[in-house]
Amino acid sequence: MATLPKFPLFKISETPQKDLINIAVEYYSDRFEELRTSGYKVSKVITSKVMGEIWTFYQFTNNESHKYLVKLKIYSAQFDQCESEDNPRNRIYGPYDGLIDEIIKDRENLKISKYQNDNSYKSNIHSIINEMNDLKLRELKATCKEVELKIKGNKDDFVYAILNKILKFEELI
Repeated sequence: MATLPKFPLFKISETPQKDLINIAVEYYSDRFEELRTSGYKVSKVITSKVMGEIWTFYQFTNNESHKYLVKLKIYSAQFDQCESEDNPRNRIYGPYDGLIDEIIKDRENLKISKYQNDNSYKSNIHSIINEMNDLKLRELKATCKEVELKIKGNKDDFVYAILNKILKFEELI
């Protein structure tokens, strides 16, 4: 968090595809599916922080059409008493139409109240992820073999490969 600039400055990711993969495994939902099936590809990722919060904007492009997702991470200790399953620290919102370069100009677009009525941070694949994380490495290897994946690595590599095969989220890259 120390390397992130404070609003109004933003850090532009040098590896937007990698950043997308990192959130796709945990937050994949109908929002990502909508972007994937419509042919959108991630084009830019920017991050900034305001007191107690880190905001990340993911820009997707399909020809001349632009959409974006917003990821919010609340790290403030004051949030401890409010955190619950329905009110998590990490959230994802969207997709919304527009260019993130325009959205981030206005501080109002980095306030929870702008997005709080949108429950899009709820993932619809948590049960799949939890189920895979409960498997032992040899069971994950067997699953990879069943779905005809040839992969080597650690448990996270196997979980990622299986989710990508099932969900095809690399089509967003």
